[in-house]
Amino acid sequence: MTVQNALSPASQMLRICLVVHEFFPNHIAGTEQFTAHLARALEDRGHRVIVFTREDAPPGARPQLVSERAGEMHVHRLYWRQSGGRARALLQDLRGGPPAIAFRRVLRDFRPHVVHFQHLLGLSLQLIADAKDAGAKCALTLNDFWFICPRIKLMRPPRKDEWTGLRCDGPYGGRACPPCSRGLGRRARFLLAGYHKHRFGRFRAAAALADWVHSPSQHLAQLFSRAWGEDGPPIEVSDYGIDVDGVREQCKDGAPRRDDRVRIAYIGAIIPEKGPDIFLDALSILGRGNWKARIHGDPEVQPHYGREVAAQARSLGVEMAGPYPPGQAGKVLADADLVVVPSRWWENRPLTVLEAFAAGVPVVAARLGGLAEMVRNDWGGWTFSPENAGDLARVLGEVIGDPDRRRKAADRIPPLKDLLYLGEEMETRYLSMLRHGLRRERDIGWSIGSDHVLGPQHRASGRAEPQ
Repeated sequence: MTVQNALSPASQMLRICLVVHEFFPNHIAGTEQFTAHLARALEDRGHRVIVFTREDAPPGARPQLVSERAGEMHVHRLYWRQSGGRARALLQDLRGGPPAIAFRRVLRDFRPHVVHFQHLLGLSLQLIADAKDAGAKCALTLNDFWFICPRIKLMRPPRKDEWTGLRCDGPYGGRACPPCSRGLGRRARFLLAGYHKHRFGRFRAAAALADWVHSPSQHLAQLFSRAWGEDGPPIEVSDYGIDVDGVREQCKDGAPRRDDRVRIAYIGAIIPEKGPDIFLDALSILGRGNWKARIHGDPEVQPHYGREVAAQARSLGVEMAGPYPPGQAGKVLADADLVVVPSRWWENRPLTVLEAFAAGVPVVAARLGGLAEMVRNDWGGWTFSPENAGDLARVLGEVIGDPDRRRKAADRIPPLKDLLYLGEEMETRYLSMLRHGLRRERDIGWSIGSDHVLGPQHRASGRAEPQ
């Protein structure tokens, strides 16, 4: 008897396994936070949820699967270190090895009805096939570009004296990937060209095994659909859910204002792709005025870049406030009037923006990728030309001196999906997968609420519209 057939019609308590490449407490980026939000939302609806993930073991240690807790969440964590450098890591994406062995043990012991894959970097594509073989239904969330880009961020490598390279429009079946191998020898470039084409096909086939493929943003869904073409699966667009009530409750406990200066915050990773240096350049152009600024993030992620950012911040009187624990965004946002998101890369659906919206804080964001879907001028915030510190300085100068405009933008923040709705929505989708199967015909698109599927009729034009 397969796992899904073991679910009686009278019972809707599901066993759900969430798979993510890394997880709390040592890893707290957006994918990990969404995984935690989803686990909590599903547990609140009475389902049994576990997280399967991986953590680097000490060099030379044998692989070990450990059941442990991360807060209230049940986590099955494989302690294992991939050896052999970058080349072997690329091959690991396609192979099974210790992650597949450990995952099969979890499948055997937990017998999930549904496996929801959040990220497989450092694990293996084999896990999707293993879950299907075990009789589980599979969901796949596209949290970034890893399924079409080995570099994950869809950006070219930086040239000398540059922090980042150019944004990439897509892999074109892997044919556009060889330029990312510059600096290698001729034979290595030749081998990698073949690898990229092979990887693209394998990843697309693995995604097609999933019963439901989910993108949090229109931009990412369109890019994937264009890259995969007719051989790829339909992609449904549905926003992330966050702890809206938790953020708002924390905002009530914020410290009282000490002066009337406009408080500007950068919240995110201190890496070139996120653009904190663009933020600081804009403040330098803006000059001293009725504002103060803080940067929240860990400067040790990329130490050299972090030191450059910290030095520039000190010269401008900008506070380097460091990172903050997961679930504490409201306390940070309680002390902000504006949040700046100056990213260089194609952002998907940054939780920083959603949390700022939950706190009622307008956002100034680069006009690209998923950010352009979330923020419109005077509706939740304002946008500026990507990588243009002068344009960012112009926008900041305009809104710093206009409190009525800031207030109106905050009043026009779009509706947010809370954890209650997230749990209900995912439960509905999982039960549909289990009882009826999702419709996979190539000539239709269908929707639940305001979310929708990107079907082939939209692939041709690159547009996604509600059905």
